Amino acid sequence: METELATCPNVTMKLGGKSTSSLMIDECSFPKQGDCSVGVARQWSGRLGKVDNCQVAVFGVLTDGHRHAPVDMRLYLPKAWIEDPARCDAAGIPQTARTLTSKSCQRR
Repeated sequence: METELATCPNVTMKLGGKSTSSLMIDECSFPKQGDCSVGVARQWSGRLGKVDNCQVAVFGVLTDGHRHAPVDMRLYLPKAWIEDPARCDAAGIPQTARTLTSKSCQRR
């Protein structure tokens, strides 16, 4: 699942194009109970330091060394979700997002 997080059209102009500019990419997990939220499964949670029920998202953040702005976020879909088309349909997950791995989330 994809979201545009940068709302200021000047983000790239203000933070990009400098010798100190960089794009940081990192995963973050969100512990969850139940299995109804999109992408929830038993998977590694860095925040908890163990395998547990959670969602995992990959974030892109543009920085100039002093300021930072989130520019993109993608929700990682575990294998259990990708292999269940009815569940994906019910959750409204686009077909194009159903084959993304954590690594391919980072590349997009």
